[in-house]
Amino acid sequence: MLDDIRSLFGDMLSGKMKDAEISLTKQESANLRLKLDGLLDEATSLRDERVVLISKLEAQRLELRDKDSLITDLRSQLNKRNPVTERLEDPTEEVLNFLFESGEAMTLDTIMRKFSMASSVAKFHLGALLKLKYISFDEGMVGFGIDEDIYEGVPEQYSIEQKGREYVMKKG
Repeated sequence: MLDDIRSLFGDMLSGKMKDAEISLTKQESANLRLKLDGLLDEATSLRDERVVLISKLEAQRLELRDKDSLITDLRSQLNKRNPVTERLEDPTEEVLNFLFESGEAMTLDTIMRKFSMASSVAKFHLGALLKLKYISFDEGMVGFGIDEDIYEGVPEQYSIEQKGREYVMKKG
């Protein structure tokens, strides 16, 4: 019936029904008036609900912006407390983590085997860590036998330093 009413009003507004007579009984007219009043009330209610929802959405947007600002501030404070001044490249960081986790000094050969690196590549990463004072280097010693034969003594080794441990711990 609602579609019939819409069609009827559409025809009236477009001028198609200028000369046609519309005959409605009093009951049909009253029913039509009730339906129209109900639709108007529903439209008003929906409009009011839309205004409330838009208001809530705007409040949530403001709250989200405030929380984003708070997160940014907290990250800044965290970085000030726990500064990781320089991020290491992944392989360099992996070598540092290895020395940290092992808890003992490691030779160049051990590091090269662990990470399948050429000597020059391992020395590059170890050099970066030495420059930052995250590790230290012990040159080792060469031993001599009774007849002045050279035998293997203590090999050169790399050890993690406190600054390197701090980096690993702060990085998490």
